[in-house]
Amino acid sequence: MEFVRGRLIVREPPGYRHGLSAEKLGRLIANYVHESELGTFVAAEAGFKLSSNPDTVRAADAAFIGRDRAPDPPPVGYLALAPDLVAEVMSPNDPAGEVLNEVGDC
Repeated sequence: MEFVRGRLIVREPPGYRHGLSAEKLGRLIANYVHESELGTFVAAEAGFKLSSNPDTVRAADAAFIGRDRAPDPPPVGYLALAPDLVAEVMSPNDPAGEVLNEVGDC
């Protein structure tokens, strides 16, 4: 689920192939981020609050926040900022228009 401009958007969970692709992509990004000490990497549909009134909370398959922007300690709940890098794995059933809306929010 995501919260977009005050509306709850419900989606079915992604399939197995999506999970495999997201894991591979996430592992590559995470390894590079950690080995280079660049900042923080998150996965597993972590939510980011991108705007308020109305609220928009988007979930990312993989996201990177540079060390100068990553809060320490990490907050409970959603991080109220857009990540520096977001990676989404498209599923065959993802409508192109919805994907473009997600990209526009970040």
